[in-house]
Amino acid sequence: MCNITDWQKVVFSDESRFVLGSNDPSRPTLYGVEAPCQSTLIVMRGTLKGERYVDDFLRSHVGPFLNGLPGAIFQQGNARRHTLRVAQDFLRHLQTLP
Repeated sequence: MCNITDWQKVVFSDESRFVLGSNDPSRPTLYGVEAPCQSTLIVMRGTLKGERYVDDFLRSHVGPFLNGLPGAIFQQGNARRHTLRVAQDFLRHLQTLP
């Protein structure tokens, strides 16, 4: 069971898709990392699947962000993109919630 001190170390990610004026399949998707401190909102075009999700989001943004927070725990939410083998291989190097 986690206590309040444990929860203060948890870093959440969230993805939201926004369509402005059309249903263009290359619409921007906003990815964010939420933590007990301020983080950067990341805007990416298109869909992040598999290796692109790992390379362009996890490896480029989440990994460095978590490395700057000693003891941080990444909450990955079990979304399909989080459970892909390529994502699991990357997340294995981070502390995550079960």
